[in-house]
Amino acid sequence: MGLFTHNPKGGIMDVIRCDEKSYLIYKWRPEGAQPGTNTRENTIRWGSPIRVRDGSVAVIVYSGKEGFTQEYLEGPADTILDSKNLPVISSLIGLAYNGGSPFQAEVYFINLAETVQTNFAVPYFDIFDSELPEFSVPVAVRGTVDFNIRNYREFVKKRRLDEFSVSDLQGQIRSAVSETFKRILTNAPETYQIPVIQLERKIAEVKNEALRLLRDKCEADYGIYLKDVVIAGLEINKDSEGYRELKAVTKDLTAETRKAQTKIGIKDMSAKQRLGVFEKAAGIFVDVKENAYARRKQTQREYAKEYETELAGRVGAAGSKIVGAFGKKSPSGDSSGAAVPPPIPSVSYHVVLFGQSAGPYDMAALKKMSEEGGLTQESLVWTEGMSNWKKAGEVRDLAALFQKETETVTPPLPPIPGK
Repeated sequence: MGLFTHNPKGGIMDVIRCDEKSYLIYKWRPEGAQPGTNTRENTIRWGSPIRVRDGSVAVIVYSGKEGFTQEYLEGPADTILDSKNLPVISSLIGLAYNGGSPFQAEVYFINLAETVQTNFAVPYFDIFDSELPEFSVPVAVRGTVDFNIRNYREFVKKRRLDEFSVSDLQGQIRSAVSETFKRILTNAPETYQIPVIQLERKIAEVKNEALRLLRDKCEADYGIYLKDVVIAGLEINKDSEGYRELKAVTKDLTAETRKAQTKIGIKDMSAKQRLGVFEKAAGIFVDVKENAYARRKQTQREYAKEYETELAGRVGAAGSKIVGAFGKKSPSGDSSGAAVPPPIPSVSYHVVLFGQSAGPYDMAALKKMSEEGGLTQESLVWTEGMSNWKKAGEVRDLAALFQKETETVTPPLPPIPGK
């Protein structure tokens, strides 16, 4: 494995390096040394050449009276072991080893660029539906996890390198993966508010949650970095009795829910249609009333003169004189010297019809509206001088319009029995 160089002080020095193409942890041994049979595997010489490839780190472990001490040499590096590269170890072993003398130490190479892919499979286990807890469905998961060593100092702290086994680490990771997926999937129906039989729809969410939890655990417990979790399959045992029963119940519940939603939708639609008809009718009523009132006022204005002439013809000459004098101002009164009375004040009110203000209407129009049912005691009215809207029945000027509403009719007396 190693190359040999000549030691100017005597003896042979090995070049410490790793020639493996694929590895995660590699322990260096001198040429010809067999594992566990020769102390040379744990002996290196001061001043020996050491080569570390890019993406790797060499860990020199020295066992002394105070326990284990590590020195790290990150690649790429091509140098020799001396006090410049191993300041901590050199201060511990002293000058006795200077000049190429051997000392007890182990050298490990850690591959930081190597990604290890591990398959996992979580066998079927029962998951209970959150809405129908009496039913359980068997669920299984299979996939892969990818990890590497990123924080090598933390990795070395958490395990003995001489006892390290990739297969053992993979077994520990599989156990952690299985435990994590069982916990996530057991709570998935409640977490994602879906039936157990629809868990396959949440593979992406389950994967992300598993990656988050497993990444924290792997760094804390094993000193490795979990790069990714891939779910190759989330399988629901559709042949199980629990699945068939839950499927049937879920189907029935879905059908009933759709029927109920359809009924609610039809009722809501009918209510909106009726409301639309009422609103349209109310608008038409307001328009008709306002248009009729406007036309009546317009007609009165346009034919005022003709009305006066017709009235004059009915009452004769005396009536003609009265009508002709009606409304004419005289600063000193009429020809007889009597004072002319002022015009009768006209009071008009605004009325709330169908949520909107309409009017103003004079007393004649309000009386007509009350007779037709458009104005009641509960109708809101307002006129100049009022601070706010009032019910028509509470306004003194309008109280007379509702006398028929307030009058009570005494029912006829029943006949006397036998007569």
